[in-house]
Amino acid sequence: MTTEGFMNYRSSLEPASLAKDTISLTIQIKKWLEKDKAFDIVIISLKEKSAICDYMIIASARSTRHVNSVSNDLRLKVKKLLSKDIRVEGHKACDWVIIDAGDIVINIFRPEVREFYNLERMWQEDHDPEGQSSGQYNDMNK
Repeated sequence: MTTEGFMNYRSSLEPASLAKDTISLTIQIKKWLEKDKAFDIVIISLKEKSAICDYMIIASARSTRHVNSVSNDLRLKVKKLLSKDIRVEGHKACDWVIIDAGDIVINIFRPEVREFYNLERMWQEDHDPEGQSSGQYNDMNK
């Protein structure tokens, strides 16, 4: 899919009511992940960093079965709430599943895979090449 195609797909996912309330949806998704026993949940604001999404949520699950269960449950809840199909990648292997909910992208990892890709480091505020960060994640992580 081209970047233009992706952006058109993404913009078609946002009902007007939720486009204004992305923060509430992000917090609700975090609550659903917690209920499904996902752990190490991190929310990163990408509003000023990328046109891909406003928020990225990163969470871990204990095993491939747990990644599958958490991601499938979350996919159904977000789909119902948005009343639109959402894009999901990675369901075959369930090492890392990405759920594209428009302004929010959710990444659910097995811990080893999350550690390997280390998305938090890539998207942290004040990232420097030596891997140190003086910035903090936004307040939704509390």
